[in-house]
Amino acid sequence: MLTQARIAAIVPVSDVEAAVRFYGDTLGLRLKERRSDLPENREAEFEAGDGTLLVYESVGAWRRVRGVRPARSEDREWDRDRR
Repeated sequence: MLTQARIAAIVPVSDVEAAVRFYGDTLGLRLKERRSDLPENREAEFEAGDGTLLVYESVGAWRRVRGVRPARSEDREWDRDRR
């Protein structure tokens, strides 16, 4: 069942080059493929154990979505703004 499934995580990033340095150089994941055939749709795919990590450049990456609180937020200003 799922214990045997290959898992893929897809992560939007604001800067693919910075993500490649972080996931590849800092965390040591193996870069499998980079796709930059479309300047507005750059991607990088990493091998992560038995799974895959795909990062893609997104204009909206890192924007706070109104009404969705970050999972581990200690951001009091965010809480105040939501009231």
